[in-house]
Amino acid sequence: MAQEACSNFWGVYRKFKPHLLMVLAQVAFTFLYFLTEASFNHGMNPHVYITYRHIVSGLVMFPFAYVLERKQRPKLTIALFLELFVLSLLGCITWSIWYIMQAITLKRYPAQLSLTTWMGFIGAAQSAVFTLCIEHRRAAWAIGFNIDLWSILYSGAVCSGLKIFVQLWCTEKKGPVFVAMFDPVSTVFVALLAYFVLGERLYTGS
Repeated sequence: MAQEACSNFWGVYRKFKPHLLMVLAQVAFTFLYFLTEASFNHGMNPHVYITYRHIVSGLVMFPFAYVLERKQRPKLTIALFLELFVLSLLGCITWSIWYIMQAITLKRYPAQLSLTTWMGFIGAAQSAVFTLCIEHRRAAWAIGFNIDLWSILYSGAVCSGLKIFVQLWCTEKKGPVFVAMFDPVSTVFVALLAYFVLGERLYTGS
């Protein structure tokens, strides 16, 4: 009987695993909101922050992608690289199209860890070029051992790394609509934490 109960538990877990992972991903994104708010209030340049965040993401995910997907990773052609370039660019412009394109790209490049790594490095290059064009102060790139550093490490490793990997995995299993419908969850979590932990007021309407 115990074996049957255990079997039923794992059956339910496998069925709702994508749901659980997406909720956890939104929880991780919730903490990112408070970290980035503190970092920006501390004086961190948002564009520099995004560049460093993508770099950390690529560096963290690279060893896992290299080892675990060495045999299943498709060959990267020029056409596929351009597709990854557009995919990385869309992540900063429009979430809805980004989710849809993720599903399309996964069919041609079914290696979630490697795809997350590529988006990290390509996104870092794109962001760095843009930032260098509008931010000419060297001091803006300096990072101290403070909230700025912790915010970059957390956002890069957890949100631009692990969270994106989870999204890609769930997109492959359930589709882009399934992934997109969890986005409001983080908004609710942020509002609740802001109210109960930080004591901020909640308002209804505009």
